[in-house]
Amino acid sequence: LLFTSLLYEIMQQDIRPLLAVDIIEQLHRQFASLSGGRGKDGAPIITFPEYSGFSEVPEEDFLNVVTYLTSIPRYVYSHTIKTNNEKDHNNKIPFDSKLSPQDHI
Repeated sequence: LLFTSLLYEIMQQDIRPLLAVDIIEQLHRQFASLSGGRGKDGAPIITFPEYSGFSEVPEEDFLNVVTYLTSIPRYVYSHTIKTNNEKDHNNKIPFDSKLSPQDHI
């Protein structure tokens, strides 16, 4: 529940957009990615693959990467023309936690 609240808070922030160059080292670790896939409703999918060092990722790095990744679809979508059939998009965030203890999520 706390994690869900944290993600919701991140996605609702209107702050200075982060640039990839600002967080290049965090992005290179690839503990989260925007794969290009979309959900049935067209929402972008952010993927958190199995990452052995996930528990060692500093909270600030995690927040920066998630903030950056959630800002990309919002920016791209806000600069396109919406049709009557299009809805506002949210992000889908699947976690691959097969090898992780449940308390990491």
